Amino acid sequence: MVTKELRREPTPAEARRSHVVVAVDDQPEILVALRRVLRDEPYELVTFSVPAEALEWMSTHPVDLLIADERMPGMRGSDLMERLQSSSPETLRVLLTGYPGSSTVEYGLSHGIDWLISKPWNDAALRITIRQLIEEREARGRAPEPSGAPERDRDWIAFAEQAPVAMQTFDPQGRIRWTNRAQTQLLGYPPDTYIGRSAREFFGDPGRFDQFLQSAVNSGGVQTCEARVLKKDGSFVDVLLEANSEWRHGTCSRIRCAMMLHPGRMEEDALLRTRVELEAEVGERTRVLQETNYELVREIAERKRAQDTQKLSEERFRLLVDSVKDYSIFMLSPDGIVVSWNSGAEHAGLCRR
Repeated sequence: MVTKELRREPTPAEARRSHVVVAVDDQPEILVALRRVLRDEPYELVTFSVPAEALEWMSTHPVDLLIADERMPGMRGSDLMERLQSSSPETLRVLLTGYPGSSTVEYGLSHGIDWLISKPWNDAALRITIRQLIEEREARGRAPEPSGAPERDRDWIAFAEQAPVAMQTFDPQGRIRWTNRAQTQLLGYPPDTYIGRSAREFFGDPGRFDQFLQSAVNSGGVQTCEARVLKKDGSFVDVLLEANSEWRHGTCSRIRCAMMLHPGRMEEDALLRTRVELEAEVGERTRVLQETNYELVREIAERKRAQDTQKLSEERFRLLVDSVKDYSIFMLSPDGIVVSWNSGAEHAGLCRR
């Protein structure tokens, strides 16, 4: 199924800078969310729920950028991008995944993927990322490729530096050689005080890290490990590590490692945040109820005080009128009926109680 985002007729300036963006995901709610996020961007957005249909459509239509979910029935998003690369190498490829570990990053790079966005995403960050990818591609078309590190290494470092998951690299002895921004934000260490130290210094169980490191050095596959890692503030955080080793000339040259909050810890943090939010809401409602109760008590007290004052004034007036002996004083109803009188009226013989 294919859908196209409908928008107003573009101006000539917009038409010149419009780009075609294709989104592929088997979940309709994801496509709806992408259409909402990119609604005001200067792109023609085309969405598919079936990868094969997207591939067929792109074979006859130029596409500037492809966004695809990794896990889809029938075809993985990375496989879709690999097949597109042969027919349209200039198309930018952005992979959506709920599992942004180091093996996913490595697999993506090996399949020509330009960027990885983890689910759930930040709307503003997703818009900025797509905008920058397209702008950088156009800039590369006007400028020569920089020299220095091998292209694959440059791509990996640039890719990982902005990735939402914490990443770092070790040498075979376990010394930290590089870390990305998400890693320093997770643990709180500045790069200059973190890089160059042994990674085992930051593990609650150094022996567990030694085993993890040896498995990564001796094996070419992906290694996983649950661990407690020391943060700069002295607290520990439960994480899940995922690492794979890079080999050169038959020996392990470095280990790439992704560090993610342990799923159990993430659930605990979510429950804790929910509890804190509920306690804050209950506290706020209690405060409002207390203030309302105080206002009611004060209003009741003021009304009672006003009623007592009125009764006292009426009693004083009655005593004052009743003490007059030389004059007859009457109180009449609106209809002219005598309802009360003073002792002066009784003394004159005009009324009797």
